[in-house]
Amino acid sequence: MTSLEAIPMDSTAPDAASGLRAGWTVSVASRIEDVAAAWLSLELTGIATPYQTLGWQRAAMAALDADAQPRFISIRDRSGRTTAIIPLVLRRRAGVTVASFAGGKHANYNMGLYASETAAALTAKDMRTALADAARQAGIDVFALRSQPANWRGQPNPLALLPRQASPSSAWRADLSADADAFVAATLSSDARKKLRNKERRLAEVGPLNFFQPATPDEARGMLAAFLAQKAARFEAMRISNPFADPAVLRFLDQAAVEPLKDGGVPPVSLFSLAAGPHIVAVFGGVIHGGRFSGMFTSFDADPDIAKYSPGDLLLQGLVKGMCRRGLAEFDLGAGDAAYKTAYCPIEEPLFDSYLPMTIRGAAAAAALSTGQRFKRWAKRGRLLLRSLRRDAGR
Repeated sequence: MTSLEAIPMDSTAPDAASGLRAGWTVSVASRIEDVAAAWLSLELTGIATPYQTLGWQRAAMAALDADAQPRFISIRDRSGRTTAIIPLVLRRRAGVTVASFAGGKHANYNMGLYASETAAALTAKDMRTALADAARQAGIDVFALRSQPANWRGQPNPLALLPRQASPSSAWRADLSADADAFVAATLSSDARKKLRNKERRLAEVGPLNFFQPATPDEARGMLAAFLAQKAARFEAMRISNPFADPAVLRFLDQAAVEPLKDGGVPPVSLFSLAAGPHIVAVFGGVIHGGRFSGMFTSFDADPDIAKYSPGDLLLQGLVKGMCRRGLAEFDLGAGDAAYKTAYCPIEEPLFDSYLPMTIRGAAAAAALSTGQRFKRWAKRGRLLLRSLRRDAGR
């Protein structure tokens, strides 16, 4: 297991007088279309996670509440070429303007978009100055930039040069193989594979099994309806609030998974389901970009007569095999600690958060936000340790 060193917060805002490299400029746009052309270029040829693709971000921005304002920081080199875009959302909280990445907890990885040579060349001084300049233009008091990888597919994240701390949870990924069966055989024990085969056979007795990806808006809506019903039942049984009941989340899911299918487009969020006969028993949603599948959410039918056959695990195995056959190189199941994640994705990807104050008011907010996330990480690690001790004691 790898770890991420916590780097102490700066107690003051960055010194804008230090200057960005000669001839480079910073601008802030409020409309995504103002940066769309440069965005697509960076997305295709530079560094971007699946969550910073233009389609995913368009859906996230379209679903924002009235109190959230999109802002897009662009860095241009001396020739005027856009070499970096950092998409953000501004919210006013207790008199403080906070800039954060769009998507909230649904974005497992957050970064800017960078030309490859820019990501390698930008220094901490450059990034401090660029953010300070953007903060003045947009009236930002503090940047709260969570769930960032220190590098993406071997290329550096320039924001990792600034003060940071470990995120509460890491993410998990796997390197896929072209041979789907060989990948699963190398990932799961023979006993685990045998149990899943038996469960698949028994579930097929309920109704013929169908692994399905929607091609029309109606098919996608039906799949989302099943997902939302399964999630609602799950959260009600756990007696906790259902985040998928939030109207903003519902708007995002519709924009990301349904609307693009109306014109025969490829939705930024792909849905997959497992059905037994006409009944959808499990759903999975994720993003495909740059040879990588990133899992976002999953659900399964909790009816004991269905759940005993582990439909979620069966769908996940089918999904992993499908991504292998498509020729994808990587597969991740996002941030958070769960047995189903580490079963298929053994490679830990530590994430970090940065709370960067730009004003005196922002300094107080940064300290509070930083402390809250440190406590959350401590609590999560404590629960994981307790779970491990209990498991070891039961052996």
